[in-house]
Amino acid sequence: MNTEIKDILKNLPIKSNSRILCIGEPNSKHIIETIKNIPHGEIIILDNKRSENNKSLQTIYFDFDNGNNLPIRDKTCDIVFVYHTLRNIIYRESVLKECIRTLAPGGLILLVELYENAHGVTVHPDTRIKHDDMLEYLDHAGFSFGEYFDTQHHEYGIIGVCPMIR
Repeated sequence: MNTEIKDILKNLPIKSNSRILCIGEPNSKHIIETIKNIPHGEIIILDNKRSENNKSLQTIYFDFDNGNNLPIRDKTCDIVFVYHTLRNIIYRESVLKECIRTLAPGGLILLVELYENAHGVTVHPDTRIKHDDMLEYLDHAGFSFGEYFDTQHHEYGIIGVCPMIR
């Protein structure tokens, strides 16, 4: 998985002035390395808990309970990272719709979430999202699988999706 994430991040069209939104704390070393190497960009972390990690990054504490009204302006983010966060959110479709709302035209979302039958991970199976349920959440929120990502090649889970242009 780490190799897959690293390879995907390396190939993302991230510019030096990208605006990146992280839903939940970016706890992957590869994501942290990527976002810290954006010299003229902006990184915003929305998290519902205070953390001592990543103190150097701007963090906005936000309650995800209803999933609505993320405190980010419309169409202002180039990339949104949602890394092992959806399984802890009740209103998943609402959060995914908000991700679409915040993305600038041509923006991407990197979503990493465990499948119910993912191998080699230590998260309890009851906390994992079923593959078909995740695809349904993404479909209802308005996502499609784009040129950078798909779900078919990763036994670990969903790696990423792109929003549909409406």
